[in-house]
Amino acid sequence: MGSGVGEGSEVGVAIERQRLLARVQEQARHMQQMVDTIPEGVLLLDRSGLVRLANPTAERDLTVLAGARVGDTLDHLGDRPLAELLTSPPRGGWHEVHAEGRTFEVIARPMNGGGAPEHFLLVISDVTRERERRAQIEQQERLAAVGQLAAGIAHD
Repeated sequence: MGSGVGEGSEVGVAIERQRLLARVQEQARHMQQMVDTIPEGVLLLDRSGLVRLANPTAERDLTVLAGARVGDTLDHLGDRPLAELLTSPPRGGWHEVHAEGRTFEVIARPMNGGGAPEHFLLVISDVTRERERRAQIEQQERLAAVGQLAAGIAHD
């Protein structure tokens, strides 16, 4: 048997470590659930273009944009080179990327701890349907304007 000296404090430290570990694991589960629930594609790349993590939406988008998945190294997304996407777009918004007849918007943010970025966080949004709806509305507005013009001419 042990001397009893310090055993109680060692048990207390072990219990506290278990509590902290459980708390960290719970927070990690919540964080993963949050990322998985985001309706946009979210992925983490290292500086070489290796896909480290991706939520389910990003996994689906990666298949379309690059035929890739987590663990693969990217050199492009759709019709754009990856290096170009890791820079700020000319108008400060999102990069537009096309693949398989679909349109995506991509934005990348460096994750740096002081020096050159070790990782990049990319957000990918499939805007194909939104763009199609916008084009339909614009077409309807043009037809309505032509109709009004024709009615005005006929009235005159």
